[in-house]
This record gives sequence, structure tokens and C-alpha cells, in this order.
Amino acid sequence: MRMLTLLEMTQHPRKPVMVFPRIFLSEWEQLVLAPVANFASPQPAGWFYRDIWFEPLIEKYNERVYPFVKKRRAYFGKILIIMNKKVCNNNNNNRCASCNKIDNIENPHAKLTRYEHKNDKKPHIIDLRSDVLTQQSPEMKEFMMAAEVGDDVFQEDPTTIALEHKVADMLQKEAALFVLSGTMGNLLCVMTHCDKRGSEILLGNLSHIHLWEQGNISQLGGVHSHLLENLPDGTFHLDELKDSVRADNIHLPSTRLVCIENTHNQLGGKVLPIPWLDELGNCCRELGIPIHVDAARLMNAAVVLDVPPARLVKDCTSVCLCLSKGLGAPVGSVIAGPRDFIERARRLRKALGGGVRQPGMLAAAGIYGLDHVPSLLWKDHAHAKAIAKAVSDLGSPLIKADVEGVQTNILLLECDMKVVLPDKLCSRLMKVTPEEESALGERIVVKSFAMAKTSVRFVLYFNVTFEDVQRVIRKLVYVIEEYEGKV
Repeated sequence: MRMLTLLEMTQHPRKPVMVFPRIFLSEWEQLVLAPVANFASPQPAGWFYRDIWFEPLIEKYNERVYPFVKKRRAYFGKILIIMNKKVCNNNNNNRCASCNKIDNIENPHAKLTRYEHKNDKKPHIIDLRSDVLTQQSPEMKEFMMAAEVGDDVFQEDPTTIALEHKVADMLQKEAALFVLSGTMGNLLCVMTHCDKRGSEILLGNLSHIHLWEQGNISQLGGVHSHLLENLPDGTFHLDELKDSVRADNIHLPSTRLVCIENTHNQLGGKVLPIPWLDELGNCCRELGIPIHVDAARLMNAAVVLDVPPARLVKDCTSVCLCLSKGLGAPVGSVIAGPRDFIERARRLRKALGGGVRQPGMLAAAGIYGLDHVPSLLWKDHAHAKAIAKAVSDLGSPLIKADVEGVQTNILLLECDMKVVLPDKLCSRLMKVTPEEESALGERIVVKSFAMAKTSVRFVLYFNVTFEDVQRVIRKLVYVIEEYEGKV
């Protein structure tokens, strides 16, 4: 194998010398790069920039060369890299085994080859951090591409108008409005209800609006929050609600809104019981206070209870339904409510930068998701329960799952904080040890989310297959037994 300097390397552009991985970055930086400053420069991803004159070579050879450095010179050729150790494939003195000639860049025996690793097989990656990670199906993409579009700020986008009418009819509300995210939708609804300074809302202490939306109702809307203690099923005591309503007193804020969440994210996808929703509706009517529901996963709740989604929001003045979670759209939510309410929200949407000129393709994805995905949601629920049962059957005191508590597509694993921290469990599930690979027969990476101080969240969605679920179970069983010292 011939030894080349960096400068000599650039003088042979006909050879497919391309890019180099991060493990050599420190070695490369020790070399004198000045003569080839225009050839290579370190990139943030850890690769070296590929000059445009390499592009024809890439198309022709489709190969990579990986160097190793010795005595300030770069060696190129048929290199095998194992566990960060650089080993030449050729025999002693770089002589070819078949012809005993010294290899060089003109010798076919020194053909430049791709990077080889003792385990070049890609791992199976199952991403369960959230159902916002859904990948659009070819059918949905085709439907999006065929969408008729127009300017939605002027209310001239026919596909967006069709989506808004569809959601309004489905929820039995007068009107609806497409927005870019659920966070924007909740903010618009709260600010539209609480359009006077000194307004206060009542909501659960574990609600998404309170925990996961940056306090935007206060930051941007000047709205004060009064927290009610969430019960394990996502509800709160109605007596506490009544006691929290502010009196007409010059020293106090004015109670303007009650917010609920269905399904309840922080509590593991719990479905709010219909009897409680009816009681809440009666209570708020007596108090003269409207209800807003963060209904990001409302369709999951409707599937579990086997009722139309309108039944779950009949006493709610405003609704925010997410399209980009389990329904599979890439972007967007829809808020719904009385017509005058939606028109005021539309004006606020423009002020928040939410006026989109031609969102018809995004709206089309929402239409397709509403038409085709709800009938599949039961599979996500079954998959979540299957994982919970597998963990529960282990009987581990360190990592536990409440099988009966899994109602929809969200699973929470509770960790014994003395032994297993949630973020550490997430990190371990993303790693593959040699012992694990040997035991499982494949490399499995599971992405999850440290939801709270003691729990890790897994969210199922339609892109996660039965085979994926079986891999997740095998991975979890191995890792839990590893924590228990059984492997």
C-alpha cells in the first residue's frame, strides 16, 4: 500500500478519496492542513467537507476511504477498522498475497474500499418518545399533494375551509379554525376567553397547559393560573373547583375559564369519565364559567369509550384537537367553538404569527388522518397494554407498570429512584452492549421520554408494528433483569 501525504492525495482527484469519520478528527487536526485548506475543513457532524470535484467520483465509485495516521502521514487503501484499531487487510510489508507486488494507488489489489466494521448491521430503532413522531403514509402524502390551495389569511384556501367545516361538524360546534400547533391552539382559546386584564383560569396542576407550554398564557396573555389537584384519573374534585372561584372582590382576579385535558398526558393517557364530564358541565353552567378542553388526543378517548367525539365535548365551549399526534398529520391542530369566538381567535392567530398563506396541503393531511386513522387507534392501545403486561409480569420492584392504568396509547413505567433514575433508564434503552446483542440476537434501540421525576413515558402510534412491540418487550425485559443483576 502506498503512503500518501495529504497534498499528494489532492493531486490524484481521479481516485475516490472522500470523507472521514469523527474517530480520526483529532488525528487529522494534528496534521498540517494548510496545503489543502480548500480541500477539507472540519464540519459540526464530524465529517470533512467534500469538494464539488469529488461528486463525479462519488457517483462513479460510490465508495469511501478511511485513513489512519502514522508519523504525520495518511495511509489509504483497503483498511479494516475493528474496535477503533486500524488493521491492514494486506500481508506483511504491504505486499499482495496473490502477486507479491507492493500495492499502490495504481494497483488493483489496493482497490479503495468502504469502511468495514466487525458489526456493520444497523440496529432496530423504535422511537416511542411521542406520537408526534408519526410518519406520513404514501397515501396521505399523495392526498396532500393533490390538495387545492389558496390564501388562508383571506379565508380563500378551500382545503383548509373543508377541514374546519369537517371538525366543526364532527364536534358539533358552530365553527373551527386551523392552527399550527396544539400549544398555539390552547393559547388562542385561553386568550380569547380571557380578553380582560386580571383574568384567572382554573386548571389541573398536572395539565399540559400548566406544565409543558412555557407558561405562555401568563407570558403572552397576562392570564393568571389557579391550580386544582389532579386525581389519578385526570379529574379533580368539583368541590375544590367551586371553592376556587373568586368572589367579586376588588383585590382578586376574576375567574373566567375552567380548563381540562382529555386524554390526560401526564397521567398516562387517562380518559376522563363521561359521568364526571357531565357533572363538570352542570357545575360550570351554574357558576357561569365556560370550559375549554385540551383535546389533543380526543380521538383516542372516543375509541376507548366507543362514543362520538362530540359526546365528550358537548359541555365545552372551546376545543383544541391535535392532528399531528396519533392522527399522523405532519403539522397542525384545529380549535372549535362558537362562531364569534372563532372569529376573535382568528384575529389573535394573526397577531401570534399563525396566519398561513397556503396551508391546504397541511389541512389535507388532517382530513386524511380524520378519515382513515381513528379506526386504527385501538391497535396503539393494545400495543401499549402488551408492553405494560410484559413488564408487570416480571414482578420487578425496580421498574413497574400498571396494566389496568393503561387506557390508551401512553404507558408510564415507574422507577425505584434509589436504583433506577428515569433519565438513566432512557439512556440505557438507547445503548446496545455486546452481551445484550449476543443474548437477543440483534441490536435493539428504544427511545423513550423521562416524563417526570419517577416515570418514563412510551407512546405508541400506527407506525409502530407488532414486530416493533415484540422487540421493545425483549429489550425492556433484558434491561430490567440487568438492573436486577440477573444477566
